[in-house]
Amino acid sequence: MVDIDWPRWLRAGDHLVCSHMTAEPVALLQSLAFCAQLPQGLHLMLGAPFSQAAAGLPPGCELTTYGGMGSAGAIAQKRPVRFSPLAYRRAGTVYEEGVWRCDVALVALARAPDGRLFLGASHGAVLAAARRARHVIAQVATHMPSLPGAQWSAEIPIAAMIETQDGPPVLEDAAPGEAEQAIARHVAALVPDGACLQIGIGSLPSAVLDALGSHRHLGIHTGMITDPLWRLVTLGAADHSRKGVDAGVAMTGSVYGTPALYSALDGHAGVAMREPGYTHDGGVIASQPDMFCLNSALEVDLLGNMNAEAVVQPDGRWR
Repeated sequence: MVDIDWPRWLRAGDHLVCSHMTAEPVALLQSLAFCAQLPQGLHLMLGAPFSQAAAGLPPGCELTTYGGMGSAGAIAQKRPVRFSPLAYRRAGTVYEEGVWRCDVALVALARAPDGRLFLGASHGAVLAAARRARHVIAQVATHMPSLPGAQWSAEIPIAAMIETQDGPPVLEDAAPGEAEQAIARHVAALVPDGACLQIGIGSLPSAVLDALGSHRHLGIHTGMITDPLWRLVTLGAADHSRKGVDAGVAMTGSVYGTPALYSALDGHAGVAMREPGYTHDGGVIASQPDMFCLNSALEVDLLGNMNAEAVVQPDGRWR
């Protein structure tokens, strides 16, 4: 267990903000959970958590996530969790504009071979929040990939830092079945050469990406790069040459996949990671000709509203 003197850095009623998804500061959250002298009334913005480390925090610590994605549903089965209705594109701007508070930022950073610090495998709101924070507490690992566009600003001081061996979480997609492959062939036929892709994760989106392997001049502007999406680059199907902005570069907000993917993208000049205010901005997305968003849903109602995060069963279980 890492040793952080939390009472030194925290005050009663503080609002904490975590880096999230594949850059979740798991070691810091575990240390926080084991602290016997935490101040009262803490508020913790987890973003989209991928671990259950925050489930062990004291009951008096209020947890907020962006929704039911990742491990948020599993945490919500163990303790109360608030789901924020905030549009993800505004995740950082609410801190930049002072609409939301950040007193202490908890970050997981990557250390590049030359010593520079990066945001790890996910961007999110934490960089904007850290600029407003009283303190920044960091866990730093050399096993995290360092992506262009996500360098830690030297103007943001780090109050306390620990070195860890933690790497990003590993995603192993299930192999698509025959039905998913059949659906994928139909979807792939609708995507023209030169299209710019945003796509989710799961066996069906992966099947669609596999079916796009013979396409050419595809581009990538997405919230997350996975192994099947990156294979389009290695196969020559995606070269980003017809993108309206960021031509020649795959733009993403995070990376989630196998160790081979993290290694391939570490320092890769053909990939850039940006904040939600860019990756999810309507104007940026609209500037891409032939933008195709390929996502799967768990539920769709008669008005076309889609749930892509989690389903709560009658007995209270999540899936």
